[in-house]
Amino acid sequence: MIRMKKELILISSILIIATTIFFIVAIIVYKNNGELAIDNNIQDKVYSLRGEKGGFIYFIFRIITEFGYVYAAVVIILFMAIFSKFDRGTVIAIFDIIFATILNLVLKLYFDRERPNSALQWMRESDTSFPSGHSCTAAFLYSYLTYYLFKNNKKKIIKYTILIVSIVLIPTIMLSRIVLGMHYFSDVIAGAMVGIISFCISAFIYMLFERYGILDKSIISFKRKKDEEESINS
Repeated sequence: MIRMKKELILISSILIIATTIFFIVAIIVYKNNGELAIDNNIQDKVYSLRGEKGGFIYFIFRIITEFGYVYAAVVIILFMAIFSKFDRGTVIAIFDIIFATILNLVLKLYFDRERPNSALQWMRESDTSFPSGHSCTAAFLYSYLTYYLFKNNKKKIIKYTILIVSIVLIPTIMLSRIVLGMHYFSDVIAGAMVGIISFCISAFIYMLFERYGILDKSIISFKRKKDEEESINS
């Protein structure tokens, strides 16, 4: 019970911070009609360092950005489902990645911010810019994956490896969106905050399910019929 209270306080604090940052960034973007000096300054600096399209920087960040696509989340959650046999953590992940994606799309439609200059884009995407969908997916997915493993996996090497990978991967995916010319700095910050907010909601649901024993057992069993009969007879 004490552990859960500490966890609740931590997740609540993260949620408050992420929500505050998002609203500050969103209000600034809205009030300035999407024209921010910090976005332009960071953009100019990044563009001056990235070199030419087709070079080493392009290929590295083109690969990194793939880990922020929704399909990457689908693949990872599918692996979670297979190995966990659709436990409570996987069910929550499925519903919340849908929630995070829809929330991000609604915000994109509302703000309707144009992407950076198309002449400087190293990719082509048709939707609007604010907030960044890749940053949202990355922040939610890899935060939740780390949380899930710490809740369920006792092998320290796996937990801390994923933790380190997540700490590196989330900001690198955010940076890739700027390097590839697809987003402004404020887009990726706001997107990451939406992802963290979605993660916090997932964590709250997980704690609630855990507290009341909801979905205590995996939904799908991969046991063979023979194994099940032996288990019943014993």
